[in-house]
Amino acid sequence: MICSGWRRSEMIARVAVLTLLAIRTHCAMQPSLSSWALCPGPIHPRTRKLKIFGYWQQRAQNLAPEIAGLWVLGTRPRMTAEGASKSYTMLAMVAMLALFIAPAHAAPPQRIVSLNLCTDQILVDLVARERIAAVTHLAADATVSAAPEKLAGLAVTRGAAEDVLARDPDLIIAGAYTTPATVDLLRRLGRRVVVVPLPDTVAGVRALIGEIAAAVEAPVAGAELVAALDARIERVQAQAALNQQRPAALVYQVNNYVSGSGTLVDEALQIAGYRNAAAMTTKFANGKTDLESIVKAPPDVMVLATRPDAYATVVGDNLRHPALARLMQRVPSVVLPWPLWLCGTHHIATAIEQLAVARLAVLEKRPSSQ
Repeated sequence: MICSGWRRSEMIARVAVLTLLAIRTHCAMQPSLSSWALCPGPIHPRTRKLKIFGYWQQRAQNLAPEIAGLWVLGTRPRMTAEGASKSYTMLAMVAMLALFIAPAHAAPPQRIVSLNLCTDQILVDLVARERIAAVTHLAADATVSAAPEKLAGLAVTRGAAEDVLARDPDLIIAGAYTTPATVDLLRRLGRRVVVVPLPDTVAGVRALIGEIAAAVEAPVAGAELVAALDARIERVQAQAALNQQRPAALVYQVNNYVSGSGTLVDEALQIAGYRNAAAMTTKFANGKTDLESIVKAPPDVMVLATRPDAYATVVGDNLRHPALARLMQRVPSVVLPWPLWLCGTHHIATAIEQLAVARLAVLEKRPSSQ
């Protein structure tokens, strides 16, 4: 009877220890899970009630290596059958407790904080507003955001760790250029932080949407957003294929910046049926050009990143220059709002559509021989 009881207890303990060790290993590999009651480290405020299991956690952590080590050596702990049974039963309870607690953390995140303007604009189209704890302070600024109306009214953050923690987030989405020290601090405090890249291609936009959708556990919404983006692009491509003429367009920004190859707006130009005239314009190493070069060799279409009166500061003086005004009287032009392509988001589809409309207008005015 003692032997039989010992073996039953031993079998239970083996399962318990293996489960516990697996959980502890997973905790070590996933710092964002340190808020679990069974993981080492600080306990998340939402799980303070689980501190009552601290005793079991400590006892299990102390016994698990000893028992596991003895099993590896092929020996059993030297204790009475009764004592072993109690210890093994305790470990079994801890393992079962872990399995019981884990589902409480399996629900999709409900208090999401976005620390990047670009992720703001994707997040708001993936989840209900009630799940968004905060977005950046620029989210509702129409001069840089492509979705100011949708993002208006949400709580905002300027990205300081203290401000973010005050929101008690269960998921934080940061961009590749978010301050590393802030990201590291939030992770060390047990918060789940997902850092995403900022794409400069349409393929990268698709990937980014998928990555954020996975993080917020909204795969269906993510797939629908990507499908809508692709459908809009395919319509423009089909339309562009009807006329093989590809006028040269120059994207001209404040402070004499131009958008060259390898940029998101460069790909937008190509999809809409243009050639990027930046390659034919004298440029400096920092991506700037001078207005004189443009006037001497004007493109077929001038694409302005903003209206000339949108920036009252000196950085916008180049868009208000009399020489540019005279040039635009004889060269077709279109204002392509900067927020549509400042970020790599699904809003690039709107920019592509606007470029396609402008191209059709240009081609209609051209002689048929061109």
